[in-house]
This record gives sequence, structure tokens and C-alpha cells, in this order.
Amino acid sequence: MFAMFICSVGWIAAQLTGDVSGLRVGLMKEGFDGAEDDVVQTVKAAVNSLEQLGVTAEEFSFPTQADC
Repeated sequence: MFAMFICSVGWIAAQLTGDVSGLRVGLMKEGFDGAEDDVVQTVKAAVNSLEQLGVTAEEFSFPTQADC
């Protein structure tokens, strides 16, 4: 079992008060399965903006229990 934590964008933005270069962001591949195109494009644009600020974004896979 795993838990998903959801934070508001405002809370996250408030935490980024300084230099974000060197931070790492994980993007779960399965998180985009069945997502609408506009959602995927919005996330990609946000990741691109973060990368321009020095954040490293990496995709990872988190298989479901059915895949094990």
C-alpha cells in the first residue's frame, strides 16, 4: 500500500522562496496514464519552467500491486 500526498500549488509556491537549483522532482510515469492532453501539456510546461531554474526532473516508475 502507498499513500499519495496532495499539496496545494499555493503551499508549494510559498515553500520556494529562494534558489531552487539543485532540487530534484520526480514524475511518476503511471501518473500520466489516461490523463487528458491539456493536463499533460500543463505539467510538462511547469517542469520545463522548473528546469530553467536549475531543478532536475526525472521520470520514475512505481508499479502497482497487480504488476508485481
